[in-house]
Parts: sequence; C-alpha cells; structure tokens
Amino acid sequence: MAPSARSVGRPEAQQAETEQLVQEKGNFRSAVQFPYADLQQALEVTRAAYEEAEDINRVAVKLGYSVSSGAFRQKVAAAKLFGLVETGGKKLTPTALGEQIVRSPGSKRLLAAAFLNVPLYKQIYDKYEGRPLPQSSGIEGFMATQGVSPKQTDKARRIFARSATTAGFFDMSRDTLVVPAEEPAHEGRERGDDEAESTTTPARRSVAPASNLPLGSKGRLLDGLFEALPLPGQDWSEDGPDGWKQWLATAEAVFRFVYPEPRKGSGSEN
Repeated sequence: MAPSARSVGRPEAQQAETEQLVQEKGNFRSAVQFPYADLQQALEVTRAAYEEAEDINRVAVKLGYSVSSGAFRQKVAAAKLFGLVETGGKKLTPTALGEQIVRSPGSKRLLAAAFLNVPLYKQIYDKYEGRPLPQSSGIEGFMATQGVSPKQTDKARRIFARSATTAGFFDMSRDTLVVPAEEPAHEGRERGDDEAESTTTPARRSVAPASNLPLGSKGRLLDGLFEALPLPGQDWSEDGPDGWKQWLATAEAVFRFVYPEPRKGSGSEN
C-alpha cells in the first residue's frame, strides 16, 4: 500500500526537494517528465482540492503541510502531471478527469488514463505492452535512454511501480503491464430492478465497456468510446458513472493517447 501524504518522512521529502532543485539549476536535468510523488499521493491532493473548494492553502493544511512545503509542492506537481489538477493563483482545481476520479474512485479506466498521462509511463507502456517488464536494472536502463538522469532512475522506477499498482496495471500479472478491466457499471443491482427498468426505458450503452479495450489498440479504443454513447433521443444524465461529464473526461484522455502532440522538432507539423 502506498504511504499516505502524512506518513512521508520530512528528511526524505527534503532530499527529494533538493534533488529537484538541483535539476532546475541545470547540474543535471531529466529530458522526460516524471512525477516525484506517486499516483496515490496525487489522488490525495485531488480529493483534498475537491473537498476544500479548490483553496490551495486549505488543501495543504488538510494534508498536513504548509503551502510552501517542498513535499506539498511535489505532490501538487505530480497531480498536475497525472492530469488531475490545474493551478492558478491560490486555486488548486481538479480537472475533468480528476473530478470524475473523485466521484468514481473505483473506476480503473480513469486511473489508467491518469497513469498514461505521464510521458515516461506512456513510453514504458508502449515499449513493453503485452510483454514482461525487465528486472529493475533493465527498467532503469530504459528510463535512462528516454532521458531520465542516471541519478534519478532508481527513484523514478519505484514511483512508477507504485503508480502502476494503484492504477491496476499489475492486477493480472506482477511483471506485465496490462490495462485493467472496468467493473460492470450496474454490478450488484438486483435482477428485478433491471427487468423493471428495461420495461420503462430503452436499453442504452454504458460508458464502462470502452475501458475493456486494450489502450494499445487505438482503433478499437475509439470504436469503444463512441459505442458508449447513448442512442439518439434517449435521456443522458449529466453526473454519475454513466453521465456525459464522465464520457467527456474519458474522451479527452483517449484523444490525448491516440493523438499525442508532436514533439518539438519532429517535423510532423505541416
């Protein structure tokens, strides 16, 4: 289980902050982005922002930090990198994806989307999709080839492993990244309720099945996304696990994955 925000030791947080400041000064710099806090810690920041009306000072106090704390800033930076929050002034605002995760904390589809928002993690997933990951030294070696400073590969690997576990990528295998399957949208509902509902409203597609498609199959992922839309003329609620807000949040994450922004100097722009 990943440690809570309150359980992170101050000496370790100070060391991580120092390493990050050294990067910023140019003594060494990783060329690819990765978080200095794991996905579980980023989720704690996101939930606090949602519960504390986006007030960054209240969020910091709720998590046991001051707003100027290096450890707190690292967690906020990680939440931003996972695509869960945005900052501005004294505001810490959950993104559409972050808000949907808070409202649907068990949604593995959304957690997987957050995990793959991290450029380094997406590169690892693309490299080893469907194949066992190498040993620790092999993962760190690959991270180094992608631009992680050699002094940071051990830290980056450990945070990557914790985040992948939180997102459900190791649910099927401890050494292979597998996109987690979503739980059925109406699991646990009594059969009688389903039958009663089917007699009064037309059946409509649930948002959940789209997550059962492997993210590597980009065409199938898009197909599943649009198959999740309700039929024309049917009612579609705004909130809830099947609401249009969640569909939009999922669509944004899918489009970012299927149509990544070109890297600078890639020559892909017309």
